[in-house]
Amino acid sequence: MTDTNKFREVVRDSGVPMYKVAERLGITPQSLYNKIGNATEFTQSELAKFREAFPEVTDEQFNQIFLKGE
Repeated sequence: MTDTNKFREVVRDSGVPMYKVAERLGITPQSLYNKIGNATEFTQSELAKFREAFPEVTDEQFNQIFLKGE
């Protein structure tokens, strides 16, 4: 389960618009909103692309965002 608030915080702090985040992950903006809203899950390859796109995100932040509730 994705922590939507933490995801949005990281993206906001980076200054990257959401549509660009989706582009970097190789998905549509609608698909991104579905994933951060927990309607669907991120794939392993999308998570890897997120790590590449946001290298400033620490392991702890990454776990807080994507491993919430696990």
